[in-house]
Amino acid sequence: MIHAPNPYLNVFGRAVPWYGIMFAVGMLVGGLASAIRGKKRKIDRFDAVVGAVFAAVGGLIGAKLMAIFGSIDAIAYYRIPFIDVMRGGFVFYGGLIGGFIGLVVYCKIYKESYTDYLDSFAVSVPLGHVFGRIGCFIAGCCHGKPYDGWLSVTYTHALDGNTPLGQSLLAVQLIESFSLLILYIILEVVYYKANKKGLPTCLYIIGYSAIRFTLEFFRADEARGGGFIFNMSTSQLISVLLVSTMVVTLIYLYLRKRYDDKKEGYADALTSAVMGSISFILSLILVLCSTSNIGWAECSTNMVYCVLMWSLNTMMFIKGIRRYKKVQKLKAQGEKTLLSVETLSFSGMVISALGMLYTLVATIQVFVALGVLY
Repeated sequence: MIHAPNPYLNVFGRAVPWYGIMFAVGMLVGGLASAIRGKKRKIDRFDAVVGAVFAAVGGLIGAKLMAIFGSIDAIAYYRIPFIDVMRGGFVFYGGLIGGFIGLVVYCKIYKESYTDYLDSFAVSVPLGHVFGRIGCFIAGCCHGKPYDGWLSVTYTHALDGNTPLGQSLLAVQLIESFSLLILYIILEVVYYKANKKGLPTCLYIIGYSAIRFTLEFFRADEARGGGFIFNMSTSQLISVLLVSTMVVTLIYLYLRKRYDDKKEGYADALTSAVMGSISFILSLILVLCSTSNIGWAECSTNMVYCVLMWSLNTMMFIKGIRRYKKVQKLKAQGEKTLLSVETLSFSGMVISALGMLYTLVATIQVFVALGVLY
C-alpha cells in the first residue's frame, strides 16, 4: 500500500496545492525539452519557447473549456457559481486539443512548419504529462477503483472533494505516469532515428490514446463520465476517434509520398472519403445509442459526443468539397484528372454531410432531454 501524500506544500506558512506545482513543472519541463530538441529540425530555441507559450495558452483554455463543457448539466442543475466553476479542475484531452490549436495558430502567424513544431512538441507532451499525473495522484483526483493490494492508496484528505476518503483505491495515476514515461522514451528514439516528419506526432497520439483507453477501465472518478456508445467514457470515445484519425493520417502520408506525383490528389481524396466514412458510422451509432429520455447526469457526456461529431464531420465535409472543387477547376482548364480522385472527393463530401445530419438528430435529442426543446 502506498502512503497518501499531503496535497499541500507549506511555503512560508502558506499552503500551496501540489497539483498546481506539478502542473507547472510539467509544462516547464516539456517546453524546455522541446526547445532543446528543436535543434534537429532547425527550430530556433527562442521561437520554440514562443511556440510553447502559444501551445500552453491554448492548452489551458482547452482543458478548462472541456472541463466546463463536460459538467454543464451539473452546473445548470445545481446553479454552481461561475467562480466555483473556474476553480475546478482541467481535462487533459481538452488541453491536448487546445494546445494543438495554439501551436497551429503560432505556425500560421509566423509561417513556420507545422510538422516540425508538432513533432518536436508531441515528443515532450508525455514527459510533461508524467509530472501532471503525479500531481493528480497527490491531489486525489482521477483515482482508480476500490482495490486492496500493493499498488493501492488510501486518502485521509484530498484536494478533490469527490475523492472517497478512508477507502483503499488503485493508484491508477501512477500507472499512467509510468506508462507515459515509457512512451516518452520510445518517441525520443523515433524522433532521432526515424527522421520521418509527422511520424512522432501520430505515434504519440496513438500511444497515449491506447494507454488512456485501457486505463479508463480501472478509473472510478466521477469526471470520466458515462457514455451511451458501447458504454465508453468520454475519454475512451475521444481515444477511438484520435486513433482512427492518426491511423488514416499515417496511411495518407505513405500514399502521398508514393502516389501524388503520379495521381494528383489521390491520397488526399482517399483519406477524405475514409475519414468521412468513419465519422458517418460514429454519428449513426450516436443516434442509435442516444435517446431524448436521458437523465441530467448523462446530458453533458452526450453533448461532448455531439461536439466531437460536429467537428469531425464538418472538417471532412470541407476537406471533401475543397478537393472536389479543385478537380472541377482542373477539368474546366482542360487538364486531365483521374475519375477515382473525383469520385473519392465527392463520396467524402456526401458521406460527411450525412454524418452531420445524424449528428443534428443526436443534438436535438440532447436539447430535448435538457428541456431546451419540447
